[in-house]
Amino acid sequence: MHNKTLQLWAVALIVTASTIPARAARDTTPPSITITSPTTGSTWTASGTPLALAGTASDNVGVKSVKWTNATTGGSGTASGTTSWSTSVALVAGQNVITLTARDAANNAGTDTITVTYNAPDTTPPSVTITSPTTSVSYCTPSSPLALGGTASDNAGVSSITWSNPASNTWGLVTGTTSWSASVPLVVGGNAITIQAFDAAGNKGTDTITAAWNPPDTTPPSIQIESPSTETAFTTTATPIDVSGSAADETSLESVSWTNAANGASGAASGATTWSASVPLVAGDNRITFVARDSTGNVRSDSITVTFDDSRGIGHLPGASPPALAWAQGSPLASGVVTGRIYNDLPADRAANGGFGRNEISTHFHNAHNGAESDGACNAYHFPGTFYDYHWGTALARRDMPSPKSWYCSNRPRAV
Repeated sequence: MHNKTLQLWAVALIVTASTIPARAARDTTPPSITITSPTTGSTWTASGTPLALAGTASDNVGVKSVKWTNATTGGSGTASGTTSWSTSVALVAGQNVITLTARDAANNAGTDTITVTYNAPDTTPPSVTITSPTTSVSYCTPSSPLALGGTASDNAGVSSITWSNPASNTWGLVTGTTSWSASVPLVVGGNAITIQAFDAAGNKGTDTITAAWNPPDTTPPSIQIESPSTETAFTTTATPIDVSGSAADETSLESVSWTNAANGASGAASGATTWSASVPLVAGDNRITFVARDSTGNVRSDSITVTFDDSRGIGHLPGASPPALAWAQGSPLASGVVTGRIYNDLPADRAANGGFGRNEISTHFHNAHNGAESDGACNAYHFPGTFYDYHWGTALARRDMPSPKSWYCSNRPRAV
């Protein structure tokens, strides 16, 4: 009975063991993963961000997922695909340690790592400032070229600085970088000058100034005597003489004046661009100069020498030869007293004679009266009791320039 019981238990155990399935073995094999792009190496230098990564993964059972992390930024994400995967990873400047992790269903993980150095492009422009001759945006200068100066800076360094002036279609390099200077040629009027600072990445910063150049007027006017002649000499028998002409200036013609060197007379002409003047003359040569003056004081002159043939006071008409005149008392020329009359052009109104000359004829005799020296004959001296008769040379009835004698007669001394 006892044996039968043991047999039954044995059969039961055998039956039970045959009906219970065997327990499967646990998967402990991690997937393998490889980064194949942009390189299979462990390092890479990137020129941009984000960085595109790609690769492969495999597992004895199957790859469930591929994920990435960037230890430098703390960023993470899931790649597209498993056995063949790709992803895009954001970078920061400097080193980026990026790890790709492949996992299977048993959560076994395989990794591959790449260290990416990212040299971020410089997108920061330099700063540049014009400090001389002013920090203002405009400036009026009396001269050209214009001396400019200033400063510049950049996060990576200033590589070059240029200037340009579209008004004159010119440009050039300044001297220096962080502290710079330049000499910029100008044109008359407004000059919009631009200063540009560049860094190695090609970023640029600008500053501008508008320089107004109004140079002083150094150009003299032009002036031309046109009447009575355009030549340098002219002869007339009348005074005053009317002179006229023209003048011009590139900015502003202010006045035209005249001087006569022969008598020191001067005056202002009537008009400017078209002018005229009446100039009094003296006998002989009159050097008359006309001067045009502009608003800045520049002058230019034109001259004419006018010869005044003044025959009005020697008893003949202008242009005619003077007659031979003589008078005497008791000389062989006549048996009695011969009187001479001299005609002139003095006006009838004595007040209009300008302070000299009289419009009257007087006849007197040098016959046993005052001595010659008291009658106005220069250097005529004689012994007391001796008297002379004088025949005077004809002279102009004016005070400035006596004419040569038209005739001369020397008489004998006569004792009284």
